[in-house]
Amino acid sequence: MASSGICSPVPQKVFDYIHGFCASQAIFTACELGIFDVVETPQPSQKIAEQISGDHDAVCRLLDALVSLELLVKHGDNPDEALYSNSSMGDCFRKSSPTYMYGYVMHVMKTNKPLTGNLTSAIREGQSQWQRTFNATSNDLFKNNYSSKEKLIHFQEGMRGSVKSATSIFATAFDLSRFPRLCDVGGGTGDVAYAMCMAYPNMKITVFDLPNVVEVSSHFKPPLKECPNQENVTFVGGDFFKPSLPPSDLYVLTHILHDWGPAECDAILDNVFNHLPSGGGVLLGERLIYDDRNGPMTPVYWSLIMRCISDGRESSGLDYKRLLEKHGFKDVQVKYTHSNLLDAVLAIKP
Repeated sequence: MASSGICSPVPQKVFDYIHGFCASQAIFTACELGIFDVVETPQPSQKIAEQISGDHDAVCRLLDALVSLELLVKHGDNPDEALYSNSSMGDCFRKSSPTYMYGYVMHVMKTNKPLTGNLTSAIREGQSQWQRTFNATSNDLFKNNYSSKEKLIHFQEGMRGSVKSATSIFATAFDLSRFPRLCDVGGGTGDVAYAMCMAYPNMKITVFDLPNVVEVSSHFKPPLKECPNQENVTFVGGDFFKPSLPPSDLYVLTHILHDWGPAECDAILDNVFNHLPSGGGVLLGERLIYDDRNGPMTPVYWSLIMRCISDGRESSGLDYKRLLEKHGFKDVQVKYTHSNLLDAVLAIKP
């Protein structure tokens, strides 16, 4: 039969995927310009443009894009008189939002986005792309981030956005009340530790991280009314690759293993296992891929991005079960929290 010559319509999802970069770029630009802070209360477009020193027509186009992404709400049908304000999602991007997404967005914009611009090279070479992207090694850039208290605080503000809003869900993914002592290895700002402190008031908690990270930890300390028993949290400086972890009944590793290749992951888990008493445990916080590796979208994307960043990857619950059992752990439990940030894996030392 002869073809009619009529092509079936291209599904809308195809165009959504092709133009997906426009959505993230609109968010990056809005955060960089401070739009989500300006429209904390409803504002007309002309006033928004004035406050961010932007061209009015261009600002209107950005505002309309943010409305289409459901990040802003447009009040009124007349474009010349409409007011714009944050939606509940858009409110996450205010600089003062308790989700700390602003710092995370700025980190992704300045670091991860340029790196993934070289994804084709990463796929061909199987190597990270720091040198090609920034003409520097990852060690050079991280040394710069740690070179002063101000830079380190800025860097940590970016990192905490990838865990902060999920810490309460993560802390209660399993009942951890049987563990009197907890050590958050590489715990940075202490957000996970303070969430554990709230969930388990009698637990004694140590945050273990590099000494210069510990030096700036007071900057991230929550208000007393937010975490009344925060005296149960202490910070200790050290290196989790060295055989000297603080004593604990439960070691927590959040977004640690996904940064490293197999040899480093083995060294970290050997160190944790050797420091645990019988009956002690390890709790992993990672973005988990499904065992069939077909989703969820966020960790699958992140595993792809990690190829540009390091020798690490996002893994499935089954992957971590096998890894933990290889290191002698038993009774491995996996919990998908559906938070897009921190799923949980708990394992016990016999």
